[in-house]
Amino acid sequence: MRETTFRFKEFVVQQARSGMKISTDACLFGAYAQPHNAQRILDIGTGTGLLALMLAQRCQAQIVAIEIDSEAAAEAQDNFLQSAWKERLTLINADVRTWTDVSELFDYIICNPPFYTHASVPQSYRKTTAHHQNFLSFEALAQVLQGLLKPQAYTEVLLPTAEMQIFLKEAAKKGLMLSKNLVVRNFKEAPVFREIATMQKTNTPLVVQRTELVIYNAKDEYSTDFKNLLRPYYLHL
Repeated sequence: MRETTFRFKEFVVQQARSGMKISTDACLFGAYAQPHNAQRILDIGTGTGLLALMLAQRCQAQIVAIEIDSEAAAEAQDNFLQSAWKERLTLINADVRTWTDVSELFDYIICNPPFYTHASVPQSYRKTTAHHQNFLSFEALAQVLQGLLKPQAYTEVLLPTAEMQIFLKEAAKKGLMLSKNLVVRNFKEAPVFREIATMQKTNTPLVVQRTELVIYNAKDEYSTDFKNLLRPYYLHL
């Protein structure tokens, strides 16, 4: 059973009610995220609010976090209110596909989307919403990103490798061009299990910067790259 409280250096995340629990790859994503001096940020499918909180710790942007599940949204709101950045964090409990109350487009959007595209649908609706791509298809996500980003603005998405290739094709159709691609391995010789794609809203294909990160040198021993990235957040680094 996972802990219901996750403590970071500058904030605490309660995760008892959210269908999507905190994971190493989500923490890595939040630490790696590059908001490019954005003043207005959107976190799609915020769950516990983890990514929004990680971004709030290191930038001064106004951050809007949207979450479809009402229980997860309530928990994220509680996490925001307990943080030092509550004045800059706004929680929206809505379906991003039908969300129309948008006063201004965003400079940067981050999303850790559903990715079990071939898995059977779980019995729990909340867990299904968090994990299963049927609730937010890659085509729909690309359309949402295209519609909510300012021209030339950036978005970043975390996905497994196979799903990322599918998503990038949909994104390119909507004028979201890949500019950076980070592949993540658990160990040096292990297969890639996650990718982070940085895309810009432009119709011009870009030269892609490709990098790699390995999480562990050995069992229970984080790599230097991982420790450097997560040191501002993890308590014992």
